[in-house]
Amino acid sequence: MSRLPWIQSKWLEPARGNDEIESLLGRGGMGVVYKALHISLDRPVAHNIGRSQGMLQMKIASLKEHKEFTSALAKWHYDEWSYLHDVDSVERRISEFENEWGSDEIPQTFVAVEGDVLVGSASLLSHDMDTRMDLSPWLASVYVPVECRKKGFGSALVRHVVKEACKRGYRTLYLYTPGREDFYVRLGWSLIERTEYHGHNVSIMTINTE
Repeated sequence: MSRLPWIQSKWLEPARGNDEIESLLGRGGMGVVYKALHISLDRPVAHNIGRSQGMLQMKIASLKEHKEFTSALAKWHYDEWSYLHDVDSVERRISEFENEWGSDEIPQTFVAVEGDVLVGSASLLSHDMDTRMDLSPWLASVYVPVECRKKGFGSALVRHVVKEACKRGYRTLYLYTPGREDFYVRLGWSLIERTEYHGHNVSIMTINTE
């Protein structure tokens, strides 16, 4: 494991050592591990950046500011939730994302980015259940990949969308979840009802955005 005091990366301080960071491998209690190129040896190495050396800052922004993540995000969402839709495809989801780019009105999708790594998403939609068109707007598509979970990214994304809804004048926000009711309760959401949606049990929840 390379533990050089300086590393070359567009995220961190200029190079004065022999490691060039290439991509994220994972996170743990000791810090962040990256795939890096050892320039002198010309071979890949794993580089640990301990907590004492600092962590990359996670930022939340609109997907339209990070269009390079569109295809990856569409694949994530399709793999996670296609079973809840009668007709779905990665291409359909890409098209829906692209349709957001021409307006600042909802729907809007937000992404969490750490360095140049996509670590999560959440959306603000007018409607998310075709059986509850009486409720609007909705928090939807809260997703964090497995290797990035338990870092607070999901909670930060939820709070960001709640604030966005409030800024847009919405005092009540809704969501439905097939199995994360406890997670949302911890963030201040309240249960409206448990029901069946497209053959699956879900919880419909709400929060006051003020």
